[in-house]
Amino acid sequence: MATQATDIGELDITDELIAERRAEKPGETPEDMTPWQRPITAFIDVLNLWMGRIICLAIIPLVAVMVIEVFSRGMFALLVSYDLGDLARAVNLGPTVWVYDVSRMLGGVIFMAASGYALMRGVHIRADFI
Repeated sequence: MATQATDIGELDITDELIAERRAEKPGETPEDMTPWQRPITAFIDVLNLWMGRIICLAIIPLVAVMVIEVFSRGMFALLVSYDLGDLARAVNLGPTVWVYDVSRMLGGVIFMAASGYALMRGVHIRADFI
């Protein structure tokens, strides 16, 4: 069975070009684009730019929720270790049910909403799902 050596210059790199870093600023389009595509692509680029900037602010409530949960669990464990479990429950310390849901939903929103921005910037990680 003979193996063939493949010249790297012969490989099809179309998929890699999709996510490469672009030299144009958001809203600027390549010269080889058709005239009817230019305004649509420019609008999508500017929209992705602003959505990426706005969505990054969703990290603030995500971090706040996680800090609240860590503090609450830590204080609950500390008070229970000193036999003050009733006091901990009275001030609503301890593991919460809502933090898991909020953190997963915010994380999902951040991931999905920022993917267009990441693709526009050329920093998107390519993944194929079947």
